[in-house]
Amino acid sequence: MTARTGINCSYCGVRFPRDRYDRGEWSHTVDHVVPRSAGGVATVPACLGCNNKKGSLSVSEFLAVHGAWLEDRRRRAVGRGAVCPMPVERLLAIEAAETLI
Repeated sequence: MTARTGINCSYCGVRFPRDRYDRGEWSHTVDHVVPRSAGGVATVPACLGCNNKKGSLSVSEFLAVHGAWLEDRRRRAVGRGAVCPMPVERLLAIEAAETLI
């Protein structure tokens, strides 16, 4: 499905159209759910804005510090036709699984 339709930011849901991505007109980043500095290996696609804002924070820290910013960004992205982003609960579950390893 991703190969045909594109990639979405796991945090805000903004869509990276596949054709524009293939031409290099639109980029996405890969974010470590648990920062690499804390031993994290699981990654999710993220837009540059969300990845920069999250920085080296864990998902739970990111939500605590920038939760209102993220909610506003999600609302605007979905209003522009983005798909629903990954549920926060799923991101927290990935983070929890990583910390058990």
